[in-house]
Amino acid sequence: MRALLIAAAVLFSPSALAQTPPHIAGFHIGMTIQEAHAHAPHVIQPYQVNLQRLHVTQRTHRIGALDIPLQLIFVDGELDFAGGEETFSVPSSLACAERLQEVVTALEASVGVLDDAENNADVLGALPSVATDGGSVIRISERDGVTSAVAVANEPTYAEVRAYSFADVDGWRCTLTFEISNQAPPPADLPRATLQSIPWTERASGQDFARFFPVRALEHSRPGSVMLICTVLPEGALDCAVGYEGPQGWGFGEAALRIAQRFKVAPQTEDGAATAGQTVRVPIRFRVAF
Repeated sequence: MRALLIAAAVLFSPSALAQTPPHIAGFHIGMTIQEAHAHAPHVIQPYQVNLQRLHVTQRTHRIGALDIPLQLIFVDGELDFAGGEETFSVPSSLACAERLQEVVTALEASVGVLDDAENNADVLGALPSVATDGGSVIRISERDGVTSAVAVANEPTYAEVRAYSFADVDGWRCTLTFEISNQAPPPADLPRATLQSIPWTERASGQDFARFFPVRALEHSRPGSVMLICTVLPEGALDCAVGYEGPQGWGFGEAALRIAQRFKVAPQTEDGAATAGQTVRVPIRFRVAF
C-alpha cells in the first residue's frame, strides 16, 4: 500500500486580517452564536442563540469541486473551530493531490495565502513542496507507504488543509480535511529540534487517541493541540515534556504525554546518524471526529 499525505497551513498578514477576518462560508473565529444565526439562520436555529457551547453541521459546503459537510464548534458563545472532512474515490494518488490543490486555491479568497514555510522549518524539515498560482505552499511527504506531514500556521488564526490517499480493495481513496480554529501560537523560545526527519518504527494509533482524549474536552467537542519536546532514548522511546498546550486547563498536555509512550524511533536515520540523545518536536492534535 502506498499513501500520500499533503498538508498546507495559512500565514496571514496583519493588514489583511484587519480588513477581512479569515472565514469559511462566512463563519470566522470569534463570531458569536447570535452573529452566526444572523448570518445563516438555516444552520443556527433560534433556540440555539443563547447557548454557550454548540456543535452543529452545515450539511454541504462547496469548496472547489467538492461538497464537504462543514462542522462548527462554539465554545463560550464564540466560534472556536470551523472545518470539515470528506473521503472519496480517486483514480490515483496524484488525483488526490490535485484535489487538495483545488481546495487550497478555492480557500485563498476567504482564508488567505497558505504559506507555512517560515514558521515550520523545525517540524517539517526540508520536505518537498509545490506552489499554487496564488502563492500557497503545499508540503508533500511520503515514507514507508504511510507517511505523515505536518504544517502549522502560528498566528493570528490557525488554518490548515490536509489530504491523504490510500489504496484499498476497491482502488484509490482520498480523505481531505480543512479547518480554521482558535489556536494560539506556540512560544517562540521552544527548544529547537536536532532531528527533523524522524525514522519512526512505532506510532500511536487512532485507538490510542480515542482512549486518551480528555473526557471533559470530548464532552464539549473541544479540540486542542500540544507540542511535545522530546529526547530520544537509547531504546527508541521518547522522554517528553509539554512545550506548548492549547487551550490550557482541558487536560491535553497530560493526554499527549500518554500518547507519546506509544511512539518509538529507529536507532539510526536513513543517512546512518544515531538518533539516541537527539531532540525532536512531536505535535499532537486532538480533534473531535466529524
